[in-house]
Amino acid sequence: MLRKEDLQMKLVLMEMMGTPCVRRRNVNCNKFCFMKMLAWNIWGADKREAKEYLWSLVKIHKIDIIFLAGTHMLEDENKLFLRKMRRNWDGEFVNSMGRGGGMMMFWKKENVNLIIVHKDDQSINALVNMKKGKHCLVSEIYASTDERRRALWKRLSQLEIPDIPWIVGGYELYM
Repeated sequence: MLRKEDLQMKLVLMEMMGTPCVRRRNVNCNKFCFMKMLAWNIWGADKREAKEYLWSLVKIHKIDIIFLAGTHMLEDENKLFLRKMRRNWDGEFVNSMGRGGGMMMFWKKENVNLIIVHKDDQSINALVNMKKGKHCLVSEIYASTDERRRALWKRLSQLEIPDIPWIVGGYELYM
């Protein structure tokens, strides 16, 4: 049984410049947000309960982009997962190393044109072009500690970033 405290997820509603859009009474958040992202340290993406809960959140919150960290899936499992996704979604993945790690980013094709500009074992970086005409770069991080994290930040600093908003985030933080 999947417990709510095991979910550890973050729903991020983004305004044009990438700052959180806060839901308030009598305020339609969809009026201010141009993109909705869900980031989840899922601890195994192939669990039936997790997939059911994920798609219920997508339906309720009208999510455009999903980032799953800690998928714990190898290449064949990732390919099967992506093949079974709903028709109007596309995705990209980074295989786990053994049974740890792994990431997936997928997006709703009818709302988002997403181009992966770089991926490695600690990040997926994508240029996002929303059908509403807004653009940004999204870097989703699932990083190890210390020395390897320094290498990640060096790689990120070397990305050729156009003059558009850049959303960097992952499990604990978005900026």
